[in-house]
Amino acid sequence: MPLSTLAQVKDQHFDYVIAGGGTAGLVLAVRLSEDTSTTVLVLDAGNDNIGEPLICTPS
Repeated sequence: MPLSTLAQVKDQHFDYVIAGGGTAGLVLAVRLSEDTSTTVLVLDAGNDNIGEPLICTPS
């Protein structure tokens, strides 16, 4: 799933908005997004970590 900033998504329409990026929220988002005609936004609390190599780089 791509990471986005608020500025990138604020004027877009989503079929589903999921509040919480925990295990249940992310599983739900993945299942909903299996239909490529569906758009899903996951909102999660916390700091903006886009570009943080320790978070964004796979191990």
